Amino acid sequence: MAEGIHRRTIIALVHDKPGVLARISGLFRRRGVNIESLAVGHSEQVGFSRMTFVVGGAENSVKNISSQLNKLIDVVDASDISEKNIVLNKEVEKVIKFLEDANFVYKGKIKAPAGEDNKDWVEREQDLFKSTMFGDDIDRPIKKIDGGWTYFAPDIAYHYDKIKRNYDEIIDIFGADHSGYTARMKAIVKAKIFFIPLSLFELKKHY
Repeated sequence: MAEGIHRRTIIALVHDKPGVLARISGLFRRRGVNIESLAVGHSEQVGFSRMTFVVGGAENSVKNISSQLNKLIDVVDASDISEKNIVLNKEVEKVIKFLEDANFVYKGKIKAPAGEDNKDWVEREQDLFKSTMFGDDIDRPIKKIDGGWTYFAPDIAYHYDKIKRNYDEIIDIFGADHSGYTARMKAIVKAKIFFIPLSLFELKKHY
């Protein structure tokens, strides 16, 4: 990424009318935002299209671009779905609070991994998600010792963000070195906090 360039992914539901894309492009141009990629397709609603933009620009230009899009007359709804934006908007905290209220999070310690040199392993109390209730082999930490989030916590929030916007499917693509992630992501969906059938959640390994 070039220095000073911030990228965001924006999804917008718009009316199928001539000139809509031109008006959106005009807004981006006036705010000094560059369209790096664009995908357009029919939505599930007749008479509407869904546009997905990857945009880049100065931080002040891109950080509120979705709210500016929502002011355009033919834009029904626009959302910033960037993973960074989910963290900045404290979506992680909201989802973890939801898990805590549902009694899916507890204070506990993780035992040292089997079959490894664990002479320096120290068991410390952490916030753990009860993933063993849903088929995982161990309960997974969602917060680090220093109080920061593990990688798992933002992933939970990112999936929840997709689900609450009524996507029909969620497809995760993992590298071969992340195959262990499959069980924990299935577990979070099985926890029923998202109220979707597991059959709609597809995980793929990419080799």
